[in-house]
Amino acid sequence: TVVYGPIWTAICKFVATLSFGNIDFGIFVFRTINILIHILNCYLIYAISKKKIFSIMYGLNPFMLIEGIMCIHNDIFVVCFIFLALYFLIKKKKIAISVAFLAMATAIKYFAILLLPLFVIYNFRDEKPLKRFGKCIQYGLLFAVILIIPYLFYIRDINVFAGIFTMQTRYAKNFYIIILEYFS
Repeated sequence: TVVYGPIWTAICKFVATLSFGNIDFGIFVFRTINILIHILNCYLIYAISKKKIFSIMYGLNPFMLIEGIMCIHNDIFVVCFIFLALYFLIKKKKIAISVAFLAMATAIKYFAILLLPLFVIYNFRDEKPLKRFGKCIQYGLLFAVILIIPYLFYIRDINVFAGIFTMQTRYAKNFYIIILEYFS
């Protein structure tokens, strides 16, 4: 069972195809792609904020350079999809496209789903609470449909969802430990 979502599996398959089975060349391809994603993230930060300093702070952050590029973590892809979602939410006012990119981020690592209600509430912040709740349901369903589509390419049986349940259990245990430590 893969503990990451199907978009990450597709990215890995793409890189494996490009590397022709050569592990050293595969690492080079991964690092090259991560550099390109890192540059795209820097641009998206600038496009959203219109402040170069934020792009520079992100772009030269040692953690992002070491973990995102040299250690080839998939978080850089999640961040890219979240930045794309923010860009379409804030700059283009396209909530449906924003939700789609958020679903793609969630299809790599599941924690991105936590941003969904914040995005919808932000977009409909001037509406009455009951209408905002309805929009949360509406865009939550859109999110679910978009999230399920990549899983359809890998589904053989119900076990394809075992990774989700594995990660959900880990997250639940982490929250329980935090609550236990805080209130004890």
